[in-house]
Formats: sequence, structure tokens, C-alpha cells
Amino acid sequence: MIKRHGLSAVILAAGASRRLGFPKQLIKYKAKSLILRKIDLLHQLNIKDVYVVLGAHHLRIRNNLKISKNVKIILNKNWSSGLSSSLRCILNLKKKSNDLILLMLVDQVLLNRFDIEKLISTSQKNNSHQAATKYPDGLGTPAIVNYAFKKYLKSQRGDTGAKIIFSNIQSIRSVQLKNALFDIDTKKDLARLTN
Repeated sequence: MIKRHGLSAVILAAGASRRLGFPKQLIKYKAKSLILRKIDLLHQLNIKDVYVVLGAHHLRIRNNLKISKNVKIILNKNWSSGLSSSLRCILNLKKKSNDLILLMLVDQVLLNRFDIEKLISTSQKNNSHQAATKYPDGLGTPAIVNYAFKKYLKSQRGDTGAKIIFSNIQSIRSVQLKNALFDIDTKKDLARLTN
């Protein structure tokens, strides 16, 4: 069973939002920026340690964050080399071998407490305590991974996300989270969110 004090969260938010044209992390939805919405969601879930991986626009985003002792910023200086560089930032986390990490993307704006509770519940039913969201093309984030996940990160390069890694892990359960299917990459996506 997962004890919340052994579950940390990592919000991947280092991208430049090139297709959108401005930092998606700072988009306001229901009066809060996407980055603050994710942090608040994790605090509602009583997740003690929250790490935010920033890169492009990091100063502007950091100025908009409520930094508390439970929120730590990780600066990804290699953010321009792709998503895998943000995932590799996890390698520097000092965690115990039985600790778990909840991986989240900043732009999956519709995810809510019930979605993450469902993910946690699914991971609790697995001996490895790992679970990932099921997509038509494989498994992805949000996901809960164990410490062994780190060994797969060293070889990741470019703009490949966790889906490639998850395809190599036998001991990961899948969960369907309808709200994870929507993310914001373009102005068209943003228009769909606000309409």
C-alpha cells in the first residue's frame, strides 16, 4: 500500500511552448495558472514533496509560483534538447529505494483529484506499485513509478517522453483517465478549453 509520505510528485514544465507562442505554464484556467493548479492539486492530495522542473521562461514562471517548503524547483538547463532532459532531472532526486514518484505534465489541465486518486489506487494493486495512463498508442503520464524507473532514464534523449520507457516495463499497470487525453499545445487547444 502506498503511504503518501513515500510518494513525491514531479511536474514536468520546462518546455518553451513554441506551438502555442507563449508559456503554457502561465495560462489561466478558472482564475489560476496551469502550474499553480497542478501544485494545488498535489497539495489537496497530501503529497508532501512536490518538484517542479522548469527550463524555458523559468524566471517568469518562478515569479508566479507560491514556493513553500514542500515545493522545490529543479532547473533543467538542457530543456531545449527535449522532454527526455526533464525526465533525466529525476536522476538527481535523493529518494529512498522504496519511494514512488508521481510524474505529471503541466498542460493536462482537466486532470482532477479523482483521476489521481484512481491512479494511486491502481498502483496500490500492483506489487511494483507502478501505474501509468493508457493511451491509444501506449502508456504515458500521469504515472506512478518506483525507484527502479531511474535506470531507464540514462539512455533517453531528444523529445521522447516516458511512453518509450513504459513500453519496456513489464510490471506497470494501466489505468484509463479520460481527462488525461486533453492537453494544451496550440491556440486551437486553448480555444477548445475556454469554449
